[in-house]
Amino acid sequence: MCINILAENQGLICVQFSGGTGQDFTEIDWSPAGNGAPRLHHTVATIEADLEFEYGTGDDAVVTAHVTALTSHGGRPLVFPHRPHGLAWPATDLD
Repeated sequence: MCINILAENQGLICVQFSGGTGQDFTEIDWSPAGNGAPRLHHTVATIEADLEFEYGTGDDAVVTAHVTALTSHGGRPLVFPHRPHGLAWPATDLD
């Protein structure tokens, strides 16, 4: 697996992946990570990992993974403090 930490200007990508349309990678720049999983371009960081355990929690899952590679690309992460999911804005708006 590859965990992609989205940058503050990638809110639309977050919305696209959360939409359940089945077209998650349409018009998104990505390439295979070292382990073959999708690595999104222009992210703040990427974490390659091997899945250890997965716990179902209704519509979501909680996973435990063994990190095999970690790369920081710099920049500010996309955050959603105190806002409904899907409403993105730059982290610079935080007080």
